Amino acid sequence: MSYLQALAVFIAVAEEKSFSAAAKKLSLTQPTVSFHIDGMERKFGCPLFVRTRRGADLTVFGRTLYENTRMVQELLDRTERKIKDLCQGVAGQVTIGAGTIPGEYILPLLLAQFLREHPGVSVNLISGDSQSIFHSWQEGCMSICVLGFLPPGISDVEIVWTDEIIPVASPQMHLAGFPFPRGSSCKGGWRLF
Repeated sequence: MSYLQALAVFIAVAEEKSFSAAAKKLSLTQPTVSFHIDGMERKFGCPLFVRTRRGADLTVFGRTLYENTRMVQELLDRTERKIKDLCQGVAGQVTIGAGTIPGEYILPLLLAQFLREHPGVSVNLISGDSQSIFHSWQEGCMSICVLGFLPPGISDVEIVWTDEIIPVASPQMHLAGFPFPRGSSCKGGWRLF
């Protein structure tokens, strides 16, 4: 057993106030628990428990070790949860680059909802002109970019959503009578890749 595992045995004995109850809790034999506690007492050079017929009580040395060991154990537990969350994609940091329109008008609402659902994720949104954002993405400065154009030479793009642009103009404006291009003739739309 490693030193960290020995500390877990120590915590179990301290909390159960019994070597045999700690052994049962950890699915170990009582001699294995005693072996690890004896090893820790040799390492520190002082008794950690007062052994009685009723069980085991912490000594002043044991109380000091227990208080600090609990802090270490809590830190290890938090670290383990954080690593699991990172592996499952529900924690960490992501940098998103976006052209001016999606970065200022579309993504903030979507990201607010995402962050409510995934509080362990930290998002850094960088908004700017699409060309600069695209070049920053190519250089690895951001994980995702949202653009209003399909960059040349990029084939592994997934269109997550499209945004229809509807012109609104005064009837007196000279363009008011012209049809708005739609379908394949319209190359607009926001693309996320």
